[in-house]
Amino acid sequence: MSEATLWKWLRPRLPPGHYDRIESPTSPGVPDVHYQLANRRRGWIELKHTRQKSGRPFRDGKKGMRRSQILWWKSYLEHNGDGYLIVSIGPDVAVFPGHVSQFLIDLTVDDMRQEASLWLPRRKITKTSTVFASVIL
Repeated sequence: MSEATLWKWLRPRLPPGHYDRIESPTSPGVPDVHYQLANRRRGWIELKHTRQKSGRPFRDGKKGMRRSQILWWKSYLEHNGDGYLIVSIGPDVAVFPGHVSQFLIDLTVDDMRQEASLWLPRRKITKTSTVFASVIL
């Protein structure tokens, strides 16, 4: 599953709101999606995916957090920004608070299960599910 495929799967399962998927070569480190919800919550979502089900799947700079992404999140969170990492790991999907961006590359899959705000098999999350709303709202 690519990040684009993850987004296509994820979008109808997110709480109602305005979402912009962004790919910007001119602004390195900016996350993949900006959101604005009716309750005035807004923030960013970084999408990541891996087929690897054990070990440290995001150690690789291509799949993991690039330095520019880590620095962007660090600055954003220091200024009270809100955001999440939504990660596809094998057949599962996990949601992490934005601060996990600072150490995602060092986490094993078992560590990720401990850090995740939500971890579920993708097949159990239907389009009518409110599971992401319970984390993001």
